[in-house]
Amino acid sequence: MDDGDPSPFQSAAAASAGSVGQPEPASEAAADWFEFAWSVTRAIRKDITQQQLSDLSAVCLVEKCARFHIMCGERLVEEDAHAFSRKLNDENLTKCLQTLKHLYEDLRNEGAACANEPEFRAYEVKGWKGEFCYFFFA
Repeated sequence: MDDGDPSPFQSAAAASAGSVGQPEPASEAAADWFEFAWSVTRAIRKDITQQQLSDLSAVCLVEKCARFHIMCGERLVEEDAHAFSRKLNDENLTKCLQTLKHLYEDLRNEGAACANEPEFRAYEVKGWKGEFCYFFFA
């Protein structure tokens, strides 16, 4: 993707979003589902960062990745460590929020406003101790 066009990212995000549902608790399916979806969201976020994309489409994609981690933290918290790593999930949510913070600042400097910025700033404040309280997001 030499041209920095985020539309392939949007296609990948839409395809993976179709797989984001309610995994069966305490099953290998939950572990496989989480690993797949986590890998896709991580790749999307890393590609946006590496390509230095800074537009509303990139913001939308990273917000979706952050919401994925929030949803996993709430729905999979009782899974065993093999199926779901809360620490890994929290780390990636933190990285998403950091990426969003930079994207919001870049776009603000260009005169663009991001409608969901207050929501994601609140998540950042709520998780400032390094451990998110997912009951807050439910």
